[in-house]
Amino acid sequence: SELLSLPEDEFHVLSRGVEINHFLKTHKFCGKCGHKTQQIQEELAVQCTHCGYRTYPVICPSIIVAVRRGKEILLANHKRHYHPNGGMYTTLAGFVEVGETFEQAVRREVFEETGILIKNIRYFGSQPWAFPNSQMVGFLADYDGGEITLQESEI
Repeated sequence: SELLSLPEDEFHVLSRGVEINHFLKTHKFCGKCGHKTQQIQEELAVQCTHCGYRTYPVICPSIIVAVRRGKEILLANHKRHYHPNGGMYTTLAGFVEVGETFEQAVRREVFEETGILIKNIRYFGSQPWAFPNSQMVGFLADYDGGEITLQESEI
């Protein structure tokens, strides 16, 4: 929560540093042949000293969505943020699966977590989110039907 209070430019510099540090720490060895890698100077990548395979940082796309019904907005109190006195409430979010569009991910995540249907999905904005290597893409959506049924495994 202290990170979120940083000025935007400082938050982005810190996030980028965290992502680069994570990438370099987790790619010391080649994913193809297992030999050591070395950092490439002309771009953000590592290259295997044996087979030459080059690896770049992976970015995991994720979505976050504010679902509105009139003047109401749907917020969730996830298990990891639960506190008897209220905890932290957030909009719904999740990772985009392989072969899925951002809009499909928005529909799926909302349905998986709450059991409701949504419509009028609109892009809102994006930001890097270094925890873990994510590109968070934000959307707005309108409630379309159904009763909220929380998926305990999701929320």
